[in-house]
Amino acid sequence: MGKAKTYKEDWVKLADLGAGGQGSTIIAERIQHKKPAVIKILHSQNDRERRARMHRETASLSTLFHESIPQILDSNTEYWEDKNYKLFIATELIPGSNLSYELFKNESLAAKINLTKKLSEIVKYFHSAGIVHRDIKPDNIILKNNSIEDQFIIDFGLSFNFNENDNDNLTPNFQQLGNRFLLLPEQKVGEAGKRDMRSDVTYLVGIFYYVMIGEEPTVLSDGQNAMPHQRAKAKEIINLFPRHQRDLINQIFDIGFNSLIDRRFQTALSLINMLIMLEQSTPSELDNIDSIQKFIIKESDRDAYKEIRRINELKQSMYSTILDLSRKIITELGAGWSLDQYFFGPSRKYEDQGYRLNGKIGNELMGVGMDTFVGIFMTGSEIIIKCKVDVDDNQTLDFDIIRQPVSLELQSEFCRGVLRNRFLGLIVDKINK
Repeated sequence: MGKAKTYKEDWVKLADLGAGGQGSTIIAERIQHKKPAVIKILHSQNDRERRARMHRETASLSTLFHESIPQILDSNTEYWEDKNYKLFIATELIPGSNLSYELFKNESLAAKINLTKKLSEIVKYFHSAGIVHRDIKPDNIILKNNSIEDQFIIDFGLSFNFNENDNDNLTPNFQQLGNRFLLLPEQKVGEAGKRDMRSDVTYLVGIFYYVMIGEEPTVLSDGQNAMPHQRAKAKEIINLFPRHQRDLINQIFDIGFNSLIDRRFQTALSLINMLIMLEQSTPSELDNIDSIQKFIIKESDRDAYKEIRRINELKQSMYSTILDLSRKIITELGAGWSLDQYFFGPSRKYEDQGYRLNGKIGNELMGVGMDTFVGIFMTGSEIIIKCKVDVDDNQTLDFDIIRQPVSLELQSEFCRGVLRNRFLGLIVDKINK
């Protein structure tokens, strides 16, 4: 990394490549070595947040050494706090073009599966390094020399690095992430899942859909509540495949495009395993009862299934703990107070947002009645337990009960303290009204 205050001190511009939300890109040649590179120059040089983000992009890329991720050649982003430096990043030039359907429309299903598997392996690599890309789309995938066998993932400008302790506020809750290729609910304003590795996996499913169907998925559910693969053009194309392939293709999209992130593919490996199933499927695989039983047993032994089962068991245990703590808090108030809670109970008001436990805090004699809803959300490294309370028809309070690394045991006493403070405070407010 150099100390150049602008890229022009060491590089000569050869051509413009374009502009994105974070910066403009050019092709340039190093003055000393005549080696071409792609240089991204920050748009908003006076914006502290954008400068910090470009510094994080450099930090993330500097830790990644993968044959399908461009390497950094030069940068001055370590001086991001000094506005005298016009920030830039120079990465190796990958000759080729961005991913497009035109290159794949005449390719076999096997080629489209292979593309998605290879991209998933790249994502699996940088996820293992603690990095979430958050902007995977055709424009950020380069096919080297236009070869469908040689893909690169580029542009880590929106990435999040779990190894960095001081970048939590670069994407505050009031900002929306995502791209027009596929808008995800967890990337919306106010959502807490902007650092979730599973969003990257959902983008990979979107890439598979794009090369299969020839259109961008755009949203997980359209105005007719149809998933991308349930729309007319997609159904027509998918129905051309033989049944053993068609069913698995629909299953991949059913899982991958679920509006609830906990029901989608949980890891890149989960998607890879499903793609391998599709790749290896044959018409005669399920031709009798014995083969059906063997097939089911084999699927139950896959790593992807075991991972989903482990997460569900962890969440079930945490739900039970929160339910037990909540009941004890209300019981402390004495006779007449109750907390009737249910898993998928009589009210499903927030079920589509992932809230699974609901009930009512009540005392008829004091005229207190409040509906409560609890949801548990997993990110790449965190578990988040959230609560909503419908105080009345016009007011809903939502708050985090706890956020902690998935690897730690649930801090029950801390959760109890948060719930106790919130519940009792709300009850007092209701009584005073």
